[in-house]
Amino acid sequence: MLIAFVIVGERSAISEANDHVAAEAGAMSALFHDVAGFPPIVRAQVREAIVAYDRSVLTSDFHAVERTGEPSVVTNRKLDDLYDAVQKAEPEVGTSAFYPQAVSDLSDVTKARRNRNADAADTIPGPLFFLVVVISFAVLGVATLLNTRERGAHVTLLAVLAVVTALNLALIVTLEHPFSGSIAVSDQPLRVGVLAPTGR
Repeated sequence: MLIAFVIVGERSAISEANDHVAAEAGAMSALFHDVAGFPPIVRAQVREAIVAYDRSVLTSDFHAVERTGEPSVVTNRKLDDLYDAVQKAEPEVGTSAFYPQAVSDLSDVTKARRNRNADAADTIPGPLFFLVVVISFAVLGVATLLNTRERGAHVTLLAVLAVVTALNLALIVTLEHPFSGSIAVSDQPLRVGVLAPTGR
């Protein structure tokens, strides 16, 4: 039950992080299109900042959270650059209704990024993982001491139990690395949004 609880909790965190990645990509795409009504120079500056931030998320932010549990300093700077580009556009845009919407979209990008990193960095506490390992080996130990009349069946039971335990532990370790491996947070929404050829 404890192993199942840990696995479900970790999988839920990755699922929520995927939702936040999609929200972040959606907010960036909305911002990219909202600035279409801006004057050409500031529009180009904001769009370049959006693309630079998106690329930094893919190349730096994911890896930083994977290694340290903290967001990338490089991506922090790219987000600051994006804020600067939007703020500098205000005098040029004037009272256009697109500017408040652009600011709202930028806020959504920031919130989605913060939530994505928080979910992805939500790992199993060390003592809990240690407890899972201890319980797993204790179960194997108890099963080894069982007195069964069929030696072959006993060995088969132990082998199956050992394989299941190993797979469960491997799955937990895999889920502990949300930006790598076969079960990971998907970066696809960020690749098909503003970085897609049609977006540029």
